[in-house]
Amino acid sequence: MINLTVGLHVFANGTRVKILAMLSAGRLRVEEISTGAIFNITPGEVEFELPSPDMAVANQRLHTIDSAGRFSECPESIGSVAVERFQLIAGLLDRGALVKDIIKELKKMPGMSPSLAYRTFNRFSREQGPLCLVDLPRGRKLGSRSISATHEELIDRAINESYRGIAANQAAIIQKVHELCLVAQLKPPASKTIVRRIKARNPKELLSKKQGSKIAKQKYEVRGGKLLTSAPLELVQIDHGLVDCIIVDAESRAPLCRPWVTLAVDVHTRVVLGLNITLCYPSGMSVALCMSHMILPKHRWLKKIGMDGCEYPFYGIPKRIHVDNAKEFRSPILGAGCAIYGIKLTWRPPGTPHNGAHIERLIGTFMGKVHFLPGTTMSSIVQKGDYKPDKHAALTFVEFREWFVREVEIYHKSTHSELECPPLYKWEEAFKLSDGSVSNPLIVADSLKLLLDFMPLTRRVVSRSGIKMNNVEYYSPALKNFNNGTPCVVRYDPLSLRHIWVRPANTDHYIELSYSDMSLPDISIEEMKFLRKKLQERSNKRISQTEVLELKKTNKTLVAAAESKTRRVRAMVERTKLRRDKSHPLHDKAPRDTQAEKPRIDYSLKPVPFKVEE
Repeated sequence: MINLTVGLHVFANGTRVKILAMLSAGRLRVEEISTGAIFNITPGEVEFELPSPDMAVANQRLHTIDSAGRFSECPESIGSVAVERFQLIAGLLDRGALVKDIIKELKKMPGMSPSLAYRTFNRFSREQGPLCLVDLPRGRKLGSRSISATHEELIDRAINESYRGIAANQAAIIQKVHELCLVAQLKPPASKTIVRRIKARNPKELLSKKQGSKIAKQKYEVRGGKLLTSAPLELVQIDHGLVDCIIVDAESRAPLCRPWVTLAVDVHTRVVLGLNITLCYPSGMSVALCMSHMILPKHRWLKKIGMDGCEYPFYGIPKRIHVDNAKEFRSPILGAGCAIYGIKLTWRPPGTPHNGAHIERLIGTFMGKVHFLPGTTMSSIVQKGDYKPDKHAALTFVEFREWFVREVEIYHKSTHSELECPPLYKWEEAFKLSDGSVSNPLIVADSLKLLLDFMPLTRRVVSRSGIKMNNVEYYSPALKNFNNGTPCVVRYDPLSLRHIWVRPANTDHYIELSYSDMSLPDISIEEMKFLRKKLQERSNKRISQTEVLELKKTNKTLVAAAESKTRRVRAMVERTKLRRDKSHPLHDKAPRDTQAEKPRIDYSLKPVPFKVEE
């Protein structure tokens, strides 16, 4: 509220003015403070009230500006002298007095010498007010430095080199400066001087050197701006969190691992619009399950997990999703899925977790509740202390999921500090119409297609045996309606490769395919990669790669030798043939001497028995 009175200093039409008179209900006579020009304005042109110089003296102590540009308080008596001088000069200028007349009047004031009178007049400024005429204190100015430039350079060098790490302190810098001065054969400056140089540094820079830029930004960085929404589903933030609790095996009750949770928060109402709890590291499948859970009504899901009595009425297609720069969020699959349903996908700038403050705070809220569970790992080793999570872990995955969903329901029905009401109430009020009726978000009819549109994909073609992926063949009789070589989009679950879903070209529906060999076990893609790696290691152990290379080298040598000896080999074969030639001298059956050659027995003939006499 501005009470327009005579003498009030206000800002109007882009300049500072002083109200001189009220001419009428809609006209004011004002004087421009910087130039002294007088003109008329309307009350609507007044933007805001300015502090009056007289009010400043009456209500608060003035400040002086030293040579370093800092403000230091001065006594009220000095401030009143400055105001008296300012009013004298301003009054004389308003009456059109000459400079020599102003100097003459200034000389009449107590303690005013001719030189001081000229300096006072030259320092006069209507914009700064009486502040410009406050006498600066004598002596060395605050912040001035008297040591040599070499000493200053050594101190800066010591701070830059040694003020690093969590153990950095002033004593280490003082010791480093003394060492550098000893090497340079200089007398070291006083310890207080070195400490003042350290304190003169930017505290954000020092904390960044000591504890890292992230902590320094968290403490000192100014973060302007605020995400403003006017209705639910306008903006949703999604992120993952590693749960600070170890779960146990359902059969042996032995400790297993820490589960992962993916949460989606509606910024306007702060409701948990979607969630996914898994034992696997965050992936595109985690995002797909969270997106499906977020968009679809929850009653079927609650019934499947045995919590159909839980109140979870939140669902709908968001207009915009805000995520960080993780690989699964930068995936073109997520972008394509969002485009199908008209969702705008945006990312945080790298290294700025505060831009996702709503989801970060929500995850922190639930992790604070997790810290009361048996088997909690707390947020750090320091907080955990001597507590043994593996020893005290008690909840199975199903039990933890039930506990977590119930905590989400409690959160929805508890008063939110920012909203000053429960998120459930905020959601319900947002969907109430002016006539008292209630509207509802749009429902996606094909829930399976919704999930598949966000699942990981690859591309294959239909072959005679079906679809082959990861060296495994999949088949369904529905593929008979398509020709061999038809291109397809294949959606799959990385955690279970027993089934895949295929959308052939020029169709808008998916076909579910199973293993062609039904005896194959259900397996995840990570398990398949692991087993392939183990098989390769086992085969390399039985037959080393060096042995294979040696065999390849021998074969290569054999081929090269054969190429060079081809003609000689043909000659050898031909000579062998010639040795069997009847014209060869060794094959000549002519008698070698005069005696008749003895008959030879042909053992190839069937023997003839002798005739026995009766």
